[in-house]
Amino acid sequence: MSTRTRLLRWLLIAAGCAALLYSLAGVVQSHDTRLAYLRFLALALTGHELVLIPLILGCGVLLARLTTARTRPVIQAAAIATLAFILIALPAILGYGRSSDLPSALPRDYGMGLLIIIATIWAAAGLALILRRRPKV
Repeated sequence: MSTRTRLLRWLLIAAGCAALLYSLAGVVQSHDTRLAYLRFLALALTGHELVLIPLILGCGVLLARLTTARTRPVIQAAAIATLAFILIALPAILGYGRSSDLPSALPRDYGMGLLIIIATIWAAAGLALILRRRPKV
């Protein structure tokens, strides 16, 4: 591993730790919503460890068996990005937070937006695969 990569890794770790400490300080200072934050944290960690990681690992193993070594990184990256966007958009698509009292809450067609994002991801992956096949001059 190069020195530059090692430095970047430690900077990202430090930024992540700083974000965690900042959020922890916010939870400690807010007495009325502390339980809600702790519940969210427990559910997020559980969901991440028990759902998201096994799903990504399973998809990675499956794609490793179905793709060639040359196409695998691009297809795996596109699949992981697709999964991440689906998980992020799912609450909006299902309408959580939508209220008849407030029509401006969730006013867009989030399903169509997700389809556009997924199409863009896979179009970029297809372009990357085409450019990888070109002989270098």
